[in-house]
Amino acid sequence: MACVACAALVVPSAALAITRDSVIARAQLWVNDPVPYSQSKYHDGYRTDCSGYASMVWQTDGFSWSTSTMHSVSHPITKEELKPGDVMLKAGSHVRVFYDWADDAHTTYVAYEQTTPNTKSSIKGFDADIADGYKPYRYNKITDSPSPWNITRNPSFDVWSSGTPVWWTFGSVGPGTSWQVRKDLVSTGTFALGLVNPNSTPDTYAEAYHASVVEPGKTYTLSAWAGTTTSAAAVRMRLIVYNAAGVPIGHTTTTGNVWGIGPGPLKPMSLSMVMPPGASRAVVGLCLLESISGSGVAGGTAVLDDVAFYVTSPRPIYRFYNSKNGTHFYTATGPERDVVANTLASTYAYEGIAYGVVASAANADPLYRFYNRKNGSHFYTASTIERDRVKSELSATYNYEGPAYNVCVSSVEGATPVYRFFNKKTGSHFYTISEVERADVSSRLTATYNYEGPAFYLAP
Repeated sequence: MACVACAALVVPSAALAITRDSVIARAQLWVNDPVPYSQSKYHDGYRTDCSGYASMVWQTDGFSWSTSTMHSVSHPITKEELKPGDVMLKAGSHVRVFYDWADDAHTTYVAYEQTTPNTKSSIKGFDADIADGYKPYRYNKITDSPSPWNITRNPSFDVWSSGTPVWWTFGSVGPGTSWQVRKDLVSTGTFALGLVNPNSTPDTYAEAYHASVVEPGKTYTLSAWAGTTTSAAAVRMRLIVYNAAGVPIGHTTTTGNVWGIGPGPLKPMSLSMVMPPGASRAVVGLCLLESISGSGVAGGTAVLDDVAFYVTSPRPIYRFYNSKNGTHFYTATGPERDVVANTLASTYAYEGIAYGVVASAANADPLYRFYNRKNGSHFYTASTIERDRVKSELSATYNYEGPAYNVCVSSVEGATPVYRFFNKKTGSHFYTISEVERADVSSRLTATYNYEGPAFYLAP
């Protein structure tokens, strides 16, 4: 059914900017709990037709635009410019939210749409849409999100099309093996991945694969939550690394019995690997083998969820600029970075990776973080003496938030110092690893900043 809404009779107030990650998260809400299609009813404050859904995901202040008026808050773009959170608009007829390309050739894409009978995700052909009158459009107030810290796409298995979790590939040996959508059993989504292997014959398996681009020399960690109705040893998580020519050059594996998984609540599994020279691509494999090889015992089912594949060394430290007080905020966790970027963008501007901390014995000292309740800034120290003094003498101003990440307290050979300045006007602190920036602040801004020397070090 075509989605045609009445033209707007009033002009809504200006909506705030929204990040692409927030748009996709909002779009997923109506997919998780499918909302019935209607051109007259409302859900979450928005009309439950296609343009009302697009208005909801863009968070247009509760105002539902129509397919004939959406150009008022968006503008046309090219195919090459399409990014998550943009739309494919057929003016006066229908609109689909563009999630991402489904294939490397960019011929098909994952679409979220509000259509009969209810909200759904599916794979659409780009050229077929263009031939049918669709054009790519971008919301005027959408902003890019930080590049993902978790390089697994669809890590919570929330996006399915035709019984397949998008961006994952199924491989199997043995009759009756399959994968299936399951209800989420952890926390970050609504669905999970089920693997089925009813066989007792050795070497039968059901496996889900996902490929990601990697960089040589960096350490990556793969983690997932898992449970099973069969032997824990039958659940295998593996990582295979390939060079640019497609030749395997590295491999590591772990099994569920190491992590104590079973039929109860899902438990975490993880493994880490330094990418070898020439590494170009890593393939994650989540596998359910026959129950116990050669035992004659039939396999069963496994549930896997919340897959994460990310760099753990050098550990990226993300930096934000607080526009209200002129200070910087640092975090070493991808989830916290995303929360700040997507919910506090009016205050915190994301500036990227400030530096990386190598996982080593030298970088083993906690860097403690405090929040200044009076000016909204953050204070960092690697000194336990200073930490304890602030906690005991300045608790009315500073809220202790615990260790932020690990650094080095001494100047070991090859270590990079992180310099600290005290802002005499605001009572906040400024940190930098840049020698040029340190010299510039020391020479030009002495009326504002007192130089306090190296606060801590980053050991090689």
